[in-house]
Amino acid sequence: MMGSMVHLTVAREYDAAHTLWQPSFSREENYRAFGECANPAGHGHRFRVELTFGAPVSTGRPFVIRRDSVRRIFDDLLAPRIDRTNLNTAFGGEGFLPTGENLVRAIWKIVEGSLDEDVSLIRVRVVETRKNSFSYTGGHLPAVMTAAD
Repeated sequence: MMGSMVHLTVAREYDAAHTLWQPSFSREENYRAFGECANPAGHGHRFRVELTFGAPVSTGRPFVIRRDSVRRIFDDLLAPRIDRTNLNTAFGGEGFLPTGENLVRAIWKIVEGSLDEDVSLIRVRVVETRKNSFSYTGGHLPAVMTAAD
C-alpha cells in the first residue's frame, strides 16, 4: 500500500560573506539595486538554509528521509560551499552573483541530484536577515502557501 506524502523541513545555519555587484551596472545602479550589499569590500551574514523534503510514509517506511542522508547533504555537500566562505566564488567561480534568488537555485541544483530514491526536494529556503528570505520550489508552485511563507 502506498503511504501518504509527508514533508520534513530541516535547517542549518552557516556564516558566509558576499558582495552583490553586477559588473554590467554602473556604481549608482549597483547601489540602487543592492543597497548596502553592494559594498565592494563585502559583508557577512548568518544564513539559515532550510530544505523541505517529501516522500510517501507508511508502516514499511516510517520516515521521509534517512538522518544520515540529511547529515550528508548539509555537512558534506552544502557546508564546504557555504560555511565560512565567500559566496561570490563558492558556486562555480566568477560570474556567480550570490543574491538570495541565485543562492536558493544553486542550492536546489546541488541537493536535488543527491537525494535517496523516493525522496523529493520540495523547497529550498534561505533566510538572509530577520527581514528577508528567499524560497525556491524548482519551478513548481507549492500546493499550499502559508502566511509565514
